[in-house]
Amino acid sequence: MNGKIFRKRLKDLRKERGWTTRDTDLMTGMHGFTSHFEEGLSLPQNIHIRKYASAFNVAPEYLKGETDDRNYNPPNILGSVSTEDLINELKRRVLLPE
Repeated sequence: MNGKIFRKRLKDLRKERGWTTRDTDLMTGMHGFTSHFEEGLSLPQNIHIRKYASAFNVAPEYLKGETDDRNYNPPNILGSVSTEDLINELKRRVLLPE
């Protein structure tokens, strides 16, 4: 994760909504974290990123600087493999080796 991009995007999203850092803390249930992260005192953990993404209605990948698309939806790496087929294959290869 790019901490500099995260700090900028967090602050920009907050200001777009007209929220103070305290407002953002209340909206995410993470009291005292927003100003801490915006000042670069530490990097957020995934749980923090998910809460901010939810509050701002953006993709976590956007906040982390992995994409410039606020509504990014990662591709399905399994393609058209069904859950049942995946489980059966795992059982065959790993759980129940012949």
